[in-house]
Amino acid sequence: MSKGVKIGIITLHHAHNYGAVLQSYALMMFLRNNNCDAKIINYKNAFIKDVNENITPFCLQKGARKIIKSMLCYNIRINKYRIFDDFIKNELILNADTICNSSQIKGGYDLFITGSDQIWNSNCTKFDKTYFLDFVKEKRKKYSYAASFGFDEIPGEYIKEYKALLLDFDKISVRESQGAIIIKNLTGIDVPVVLDPTFLLTSMQWKKLARKASYTKKYIFMYLVNETPYIIEFAKKLSMEKGIEILFLSDSIFKQSGITYIRSVHPYEWLCLLKNAEYVVTNSFHGIAFSIIFQKELFIGFPPPSSKVISRLWNIINIFDLQARLISVENIDKIDNLLDYAKINEILEKERAKSIEYLKCIAQGRSE
Repeated sequence: MSKGVKIGIITLHHAHNYGAVLQSYALMMFLRNNNCDAKIINYKNAFIKDVNENITPFCLQKGARKIIKSMLCYNIRINKYRIFDDFIKNELILNADTICNSSQIKGGYDLFITGSDQIWNSNCTKFDKTYFLDFVKEKRKKYSYAASFGFDEIPGEYIKEYKALLLDFDKISVRESQGAIIIKNLTGIDVPVVLDPTFLLTSMQWKKLARKASYTKKYIFMYLVNETPYIIEFAKKLSMEKGIEILFLSDSIFKQSGITYIRSVHPYEWLCLLKNAEYVVTNSFHGIAFSIIFQKELFIGFPPPSSKVISRLWNIINIFDLQARLISVENIDKIDNLLDYAKINEILEKERAKSIEYLKCIAQGRSE
């Protein structure tokens, strides 16, 4: 890539979840490892900032049960804020102190990249146009990498604005095939589908970042974005069949028997828990992604349709041909069927090469 090209990255780096901070780290590190002077612009969306930082021990809703639950969750949320804030401060190279208004973003960049993650999900960001680089006046400097809409179609009231914003990019790539369909239908332009940034780094690079987990026994790591009963039931049966415990990363204050609950896990430890697991049970996009990176025996469930993440899961499932790993309580007899990582790695290398070539085109100012 062009040596020293200055790149400003706009993404959801301050969202306190593992996928958000790790994909931010991955894109930044990949570009810096390839001679680019890349920094994350420390822009904080007001809605996400409020969700992360508005932590109170008091519940404004009525009812003793809700008040007690709010007070019990207070320490959990405080600890969670601290560990993510620690990762952000120590691992992400930011351009400045917190920026809450795009007018505060200074120039001096050769180009800007927005992505990855759900930067174009109007529900997540309240349709914050900063993630469409609307503050950048020169179209030739505006790019996206692995951007995600997080839904199957654009809300009707935003269609005209989405179209105008997307047409003002020099190059666009998206993370899911559904995103490519949305853009094609809206603008008539074909855009490439590329890998989530976490796949740009090798497993060895991620292993160097994974540390601090202290579990020495064999375990099943369960990581769910929504606590889905049939997935938990499957994990319990898997545990009984294999005779190993379940480590369930959950903030829930209500616990089920037969499961070891863990919480307030630093991103370093989250990586280590995945790396060292015998099995991973998940309904998370990045839970699947890192299971592939670390070559884990993986089982995938779907959260409720109301979570609106199913299309994202189907995309990664289809890319890596993981349909056989979809779980139900009835398919416990398939647990001894091993994943074909020779085939999966072949797919990964092919898709990674395509994704890297896209980033090279951006950094070198090439049209193809």
